[in-house]
Amino acid sequence: RAYPNYKAYVTPFYFCDDWLNEFCENEDDDFKFVYMGPKGTWTPLHADVYGSYSWSANICGRKRWLLFPPGEENSLQKNSKIPFMLKETDIMNLKNVSFFDVIQEPGEVIFVPSGWYHQVWNLEDTISINHNWFNSYNILYIWHCLYKASLDVEQELSDLKQFDDWQDQHQILLKAHHGMNLFKFLDILESRVALAKCQKETTTHQEDMQVLKNVCEKMLSCSLPDGLSNNISVLIDDISKFFTNL
Repeated sequence: RAYPNYKAYVTPFYFCDDWLNEFCENEDDDFKFVYMGPKGTWTPLHADVYGSYSWSANICGRKRWLLFPPGEENSLQKNSKIPFMLKETDIMNLKNVSFFDVIQEPGEVIFVPSGWYHQVWNLEDTISINHNWFNSYNILYIWHCLYKASLDVEQELSDLKQFDDWQDQHQILLKAHHGMNLFKFLDILESRVALAKCQKETTTHQEDMQVLKNVCEKMLSCSLPDGLSNNISVLIDDISKFFTNL
């Protein structure tokens, strides 16, 4: 941000349809990172924020990745918890678990789909560029992850529902827990609708609008805070007008 005109790199073409970071351009944060780690450092077993995709490009150095398709992490649980880190002995003893064990060389890019747990080691001193992002292809999964987190927070706060500000506190704690709340998610959808309306001549944006409508309708089928349902209905009407005016 200190040097907005300096283009250190160009996002690979396949990862350019990035709703998350386009939305964050006017926010105080983004999901673009440079990771630097000496040989032997590692990232613990995790799935990426919000249920997003991620890509990681090695500038220099080599990495080892363990990647587990969605659901396989359940087979790793110990005492009903997913382990913080898999040791080499744990990996050698994995049975009936599907996973990929990949060495990433300098200049190579790894794509991590939504919901894939992964653990990473720096085999050498390493620098990499990484983005988290989502778009029309995984936005419904992003909603599922957010709504599940919302229900988890609601359960934890269930004994406070008698207070007038319960819904406000729910959204505050959901953002603290998950990194995003229901209203912020709707803000992202609204920003995509506004963009598609400006560029409605493109087939891609027409397809995006249909996906956005489907997500909004899915949201309306869920239990939502006061006021949010009305805002979603307004957005659906806006999308319907978009198709009417094509």
